[in-house]
Amino acid sequence: MRPTLILTAALVLLAPVGARAAGENDPYRDDGTMRYRFYTGGELLYMERDGTPDVEVTHNIRSQCCALPPIVTEVIGTDDVIDDDEEFGGRLFLGMRLNRSSAVEAVYMGWGHSRSTSAFSPFEDLNAFEFPDASSFADGAFDDAAVHDLEFDSEFHSGEINYRHAVQVDGADYRFNLLAGLRGIRLEENLDLTSWDSVLFGTPPPAFIIGEYDISTRNTLIGAQVGVETFVPLWADRLDLDLYFVAGGYANQTNIYVDSFEGNSGTRGRQSEIDWEPAAVIESAIHLNVRLWRGVKMTLGYRAIYINNIAAAAEQFPRSGSPGDTNKNFDVSSDTVFHGASLGLGIDF
Repeated sequence: MRPTLILTAALVLLAPVGARAAGENDPYRDDGTMRYRFYTGGELLYMERDGTPDVEVTHNIRSQCCALPPIVTEVIGTDDVIDDDEEFGGRLFLGMRLNRSSAVEAVYMGWGHSRSTSAFSPFEDLNAFEFPDASSFADGAFDDAAVHDLEFDSEFHSGEINYRHAVQVDGADYRFNLLAGLRGIRLEENLDLTSWDSVLFGTPPPAFIIGEYDISTRNTLIGAQVGVETFVPLWADRLDLDLYFVAGGYANQTNIYVDSFEGNSGTRGRQSEIDWEPAAVIESAIHLNVRLWRGVKMTLGYRAIYINNIAAAAEQFPRSGSPGDTNKNFDVSSDTVFHGASLGLGIDF
């Protein structure tokens, strides 16, 4: 409620100023000459991620009396370090108007994510998933452990170049831009599980590592996109609603690398795979644009990005290789969604 009151008060206070400068928000003068050739700005993004699978990483097994089956309880899942955790990011753009109906622009967007979690048991009854064809490795490296540490970090980077063509519908207040361009996206993830044993006096150190399982994935998407952006005026030349939608087809180079270590025997295994897969990216956004002064506007909105057919680190946990596992069986069919609120500033000059 408070942000709404602040925005309303700001609009009321700035209304007289905006009325005097309303005409100067238009990139073109009345005689058709260009007032502002370039436009630039940025958005502060507050993004979270959904869609990645919640894979059980750590569980404990408690035995029962009277020949009853043991109780298995999940302790750590990949959702604990991936989903439902917001991160700040940014989106920057710079454009140049060629004439009244066309423009070209460059856009960058990116953010990073890092999180970790741990599980501790004085009973040393923490167990990990069973690796395919390598149960002896799991038994020696991750089962009956005192501490399991799970760490995750990721980076998202996107760069695009677009051509815009403005369309004005006769007799309508709204206007829209058609977009077409090229885009590249890089999504990198690292998911590391570490197992500790011999914990003394109820605290992790001193201890020694009995197992490590590190997964790295990199998705490099290159492709083309088309879209539309619609502007609906709400209050003269001062306030409008901005609806944005683009979709594209991409070639995705997936790179998966797995490094596993069994501390008791010193056995280390490494596997990797590089492949090309088709992928799709859909991005949409809704913004409220408030024009503050000559060529200056503030934006408040929400943005979402959907990507399919990627290699997600969490998906490799139950399938990846380990010492003695000759079947990689990597997965490159994950979907993910990044979404969140944004606050931005745009300037025409």
